Amino acid sequence: MGNNKDEIITNTVLEIDKDLIITDNNGFGINGGSVIQGNTISNNQWYTKSMKITEFNQTSFTELESKITNSKLIIQSIENNLKHLNFDETLSRGFFLTSKKEDNSLVKDINKIKKGDHIIISNNQGSLHAETLRVIKNKEV
Repeated sequence: MGNNKDEIITNTVLEIDKDLIITDNNGFGINGGSVIQGNTISNNQWYTKSMKITEFNQTSFTELESKITNSKLIIQSIENNLKHLNFDETLSRGFFLTSKKEDNSLVKDINKIKKGDHIIISNNQGSLHAETLRVIKNKEV
């Protein structure tokens, strides 16, 4: 079975149609090579059922395509959000990380730094080694 929509729909209709009995206008039909009369459907009934099946398949396929497209958009959005959270990406926008040289721990609290502490200030281009001359708290100048 191929991957294009028309082939999928045609093959599905043919799979369903092989079990149907098609009759002529007198009510005689063919089922598995035998001519029978009675429990059959007319050409018009077959055509109507076939059209309903085809319409259902086309609608289902269109809905599936739409859901796949929406899922791709959601995945693309998540990828973009994750890209913005990327560590290197953040540092490339001008942010720096500061760590204490003695234990290489990140400085998360300014109160943990004292005059004379050696710190390393890093971004995506490199690092600086510095000694704290003065700690300025609460945006003092």
